[in-house]
Amino acid sequence: MKSAFVLLLGLIGCATDEPMLDPATCDGSRVFQLDAVELPNHTVGVRELAVDLDDNGIRDNWLGAVASSIQSMPFDHPLDLSATATAHLNTDTDWRISIAECPDDQRLISLSAGDEPLVSDVVGRVFEGTLRATGQVGRVPITTLFDGTGMVVPSFLDTARLEIEMAEPTDELSARLVLAVRDIEAPVVHALTPFLDANLGEDLSRDSFDLDGDGTLSEAEIAAHPFTRSLLTPDLQLSGPAYSLGLQVHGTARR
Repeated sequence: MKSAFVLLLGLIGCATDEPMLDPATCDGSRVFQLDAVELPNHTVGVRELAVDLDDNGIRDNWLGAVASSIQSMPFDHPLDLSATATAHLNTDTDWRISIAECPDDQRLISLSAGDEPLVSDVVGRVFEGTLRATGQVGRVPITTLFDGTGMVVPSFLDTARLEIEMAEPTDELSARLVLAVRDIEAPVVHALTPFLDANLGEDLSRDSFDLDGDGTLSEAEIAAHPFTRSLLTPDLQLSGPAYSLGLQVHGTARR
């Protein structure tokens, strides 16, 4: 069975020193439905899920640090982004990893929104039982990952860099994804605003967010606050500003 990916007619090279790969030579795609996610929090370390994406010697996971920080704040009700994202993955967010076997024991991996056509350049190989792959092209449901209430409609962004590490999967996979994305300010604020409006109390300076004093926090008010602007500051330069995010995902093979 041919790969579920849309295959380039030319050659795709990966972001490492791997040989150039002709995707048309890849076959036997296995598709895994992602059904659980773990973002950094006070028990899952930011550094554990980080990778040096821009080759400057610093492990990158800025949005993971943001997720960990906001989940530790004393809201009126606890914020558990992993639990809410996992609930989305099992209801209204179709996020998949597909793995195709290629010559020379290489793998071509697609991180996609459902079965949408996606030309993947994420290439790697298995070494001592661990599959590591790098590239640029992928999709990430950014609002699903930062939705505090579980009520926000999922929306996806393209990745600007993507690294995947996992044991060679059978019927299930557990993978570390470290990725870079751009233009996350509006979707992240959109995803978090309903939770913040419902749970940001006076002890967390609610009045400083509520600029018009109407008792309701809008997306514009959340976005304008210095605290939000300090959190949503790009940490990478990848042909333009970008944000790093590391997370752990679990998937089950689709039949």
